[in-house]
Amino acid sequence: MEGQGAAPFDAPPPPSGLGNFKGVMLCNRPSDEVKAVAEDPMPFRSAVASNSEVGLRPLRNYEPTVKKRGPSAALRRHVRWLRELQEQMREDRNQAEQEEQDEAAKRIKLKTAFDKHREAVRGMMQERIDKRREEEATAKAEKAAKAAEAKAAAQSAQPALSEIARAAAAAVEGKVSAKAQSAKPLWAMTAQEKDKFEEEEADDLINFAEGLDFDEYVADLEFRQALGALKDRAGKLMKEQEAFKDELLASFAEEYEESTAAGSSKAEADGVDGQSLLGDHRSEYSVASSRRSRRKEVQENGQKEWDSSTAAGEDRPAVDPEVKGMAEAVLEQHPKFRAIHSKDSVQKVIEKVRADQALDVP
Repeated sequence: MEGQGAAPFDAPPPPSGLGNFKGVMLCNRPSDEVKAVAEDPMPFRSAVASNSEVGLRPLRNYEPTVKKRGPSAALRRHVRWLRELQEQMREDRNQAEQEEQDEAAKRIKLKTAFDKHREAVRGMMQERIDKRREEEATAKAEKAAKAAEAKAAAQSAQPALSEIARAAAAAVEGKVSAKAQSAKPLWAMTAQEKDKFEEEEADDLINFAEGLDFDEYVADLEFRQALGALKDRAGKLMKEQEAFKDELLASFAEEYEESTAAGSSKAEADGVDGQSLLGDHRSEYSVASSRRSRRKEVQENGQKEWDSSTAAGEDRPAVDPEVKGMAEAVLEQHPKFRAIHSKDSVQKVIEKVRADQALDVP
């Protein structure tokens, strides 16, 4: 019985590598060692290694992701801002066009008004010019009528010139014209011709002075203007002359007071060779005072000052060196007097003022 029933009840040997685990339900897995068989393909291995990532099962139906909700709030705000900007730009464009139209209309209106005013001004000016021309024509006509009346009255009052007077006038005119035609330049005349020409000129001048009508020249506007300018110039020169005399008197009085003051010394005030004792800068009177001091020293020492004049042998009046120095100082101090006075005239004025002072002093 053992022999007969041994075969069907024989238990399979335990799988290699797993062992015999009693009471545990285990599935028999294929062994790790896969037999390489050239004829059969490699079996599928569904096992996953422990260190590999867990995968996801594939989708049954692939559909793209579709956003179900509406646009975002930022996009809505941006779209609203673009719409407002478009409206604002449209309004600005319309406003600019309206302003241009208003400006053009205003320009046309102003141009029309200015043209109207210009035409009115032109009409007024033309009326004024016409009126002035009429007045001038009327004045000329009245003046011509008055001149004709005066001429007729003069002709009726005075007798006509005699034939002799007319002949004399014609002869004088012919003589003058012949003289003017035969006049020679002075350099081309001989001594006798020159003397004769000068005599004729003198006679003509005398005749002109005798027959001169001063009232006619006084009534001339240009002559009156020239005479007024001459009077103004003469008055100005007279005022400058008086001012010069006053300044000269003041300077003489000041020098006289300084010379008569107690303890005063001009030589000490002059310094050394016109240089001030208070500094190196020269004053206006330092040069003149130094010259006067040197001249006084020369006169006191009895030495004769050098005279650069070349008038040898002529008896000329001696000029006081002090007066000469004063004249030089005055001309240096007041350069404007050189246009009126020379050095000799200033010396004469100084001498005259000194003489007047000597007469005034008791």
